Amino acid sequence: MSTKYFELLSIPSINKQVVNQNVNLNEDRNSNIYEVAKVWIKESLSANVDITSSIEKMLKNLVLKGIYIPNPEEVKNYLYHYPDIADVVESACIETRNRFKPSTQLSLELYRDPEIDDEYLTLYIRQKEYDDNIMDIIEDIWLIYSDELVLRSGDFLVTTDFDYPR
Repeated sequence: MSTKYFELLSIPSINKQVVNQNVNLNEDRNSNIYEVAKVWIKESLSANVDITSSIEKMLKNLVLKGIYIPNPEEVKNYLYHYPDIADVVESACIETRNRFKPSTQLSLELYRDPEIDDEYLTLYIRQKEYDDNIMDIIEDIWLIYSDELVLRSGDFLVTTDFDYPR
């Protein structure tokens, strides 16, 4: 077996692809696994370009709808790593925007937990004067999209930090 073959197998996603292709290396030691991997990498790169462009388009759309994104590169990078939550994030942001007055600031940010190695996207709801029912509205929004996140790779939260709009 060539060194290139083992380098490709050490990449978890390639290894998964090999298993999914049902390549039996015991039957054919000169199998075309390297060719399969090259094709898969080419297709993945093409898919990544599509994902990148759709994420950028989605974020521009959210900004046009009044969602503040103070650190767009952080949000983009998180969504690049967890693209399967992008549609849920977009839907939840739009639903949240529809539930609150235009004067309410909605800020999409990457939250980093200072105590443990964890990060996730958070849509913060900030108001000058907080509505008495803000937590009820947040829970209603959570009920709409929470089930969709169960089988997704990334995490997303809609909440408030009871801070003043920035």
